Amino acid sequence: MGVEFEDRELRILGEDLANAAAKSPEETRKVVAKGLLNIKNDARQRAQSIEHVPSLPGSITYDSHPTPTGAWGEVGPEQQRRGGNLAGFIENEYGTVWSAPQPFMAPAARAEEPKFARAMEDLAVRLAEGDR
Repeated sequence: MGVEFEDRELRILGEDLANAAAKSPEETRKVVAKGLLNIKNDARQRAQSIEHVPSLPGSITYDSHPTPTGAWGEVGPEQQRRGGNLAGFIENEYGTVWSAPQPFMAPAARAEEPKFARAMEDLAVRLAEGDR
């Protein structure tokens, strides 16, 4: 006496998971890039209020990099751009001799964090559900 069962749904699930794994790195890169862009734009807006370094907003850039399993990225002032070399003094806890610290990157990142987490959750659901 043998046991028989219908494995059609398991095969479909396996195909869905394989498809999700194949799409995951590129789709993850898109979500990461969007989060970085949002942080950059928010930080630029916040940095506009720092009057003694008017070139600071233009020094804030971002870059995303794909990996075999997802993506990573960087966002912030570039030291070689005009105003970017002063960003650390303005943002950090010490400020400068002329002014107190004026954070612009950390608040922008904190504001984006819940949106990024939600976008990653939505991506996971979308990939898990497949093209149904």
